[in-house]
Amino acid sequence: MQTITLNKTTFFTQSFLKPIAISLVLAISAQINILTVPVPITLQSLMILFIGLSCSPRIAALSVAYYLIEVGCGLPFGSGFSSGLAALLSPRAGYFIGFLVSVYTSAKILTYKRNFFTLWLAAITGTILLYACGITWLSAVFGIEKALAIGLYPFISEIPAFIAIAVIGSHQAHKLIK
Repeated sequence: MQTITLNKTTFFTQSFLKPIAISLVLAISAQINILTVPVPITLQSLMILFIGLSCSPRIAALSVAYYLIEVGCGLPFGSGFSSGLAALLSPRAGYFIGFLVSVYTSAKILTYKRNFFTLWLAAITGTILLYACGITWLSAVFGIEKALAIGLYPFISEIPAFIAIAVIGSHQAHKLIK
């Protein structure tokens, strides 16, 4: 049997400090608007991809969970400085759920093998899951046609660019860290 020892400082850093720092970067990215529609186009989607491609599944999920807790507790970290439970349960709620699903799944894919192909696979999978969650929630509120019109179509041009930027950026960052 293998025994793993983890000192308190490492545990605190990995479970709290690192994810909190990442959640704050995510909060900043939510404020950088490219276009505002019922679901704003911000750099947050790019940051979600980058987190999923750059962190372990645990750190990625904790970072997004902390971000959602921060928004839910009233910190103005949602897009357009939105906050509170009303922001989390708004028509954007599906995207918030998708953030968690996306980062965890993307990071998990990369735990098996990390190369340029799996980075693309993880980014595309994470993006599909993010938009699937968002559109599902929107369709429950507005119907599928309007959900697609406000929750997918405005983002079509940004999706390939965000995927490419996240993959290349994560690949380069990983090479520097190694």
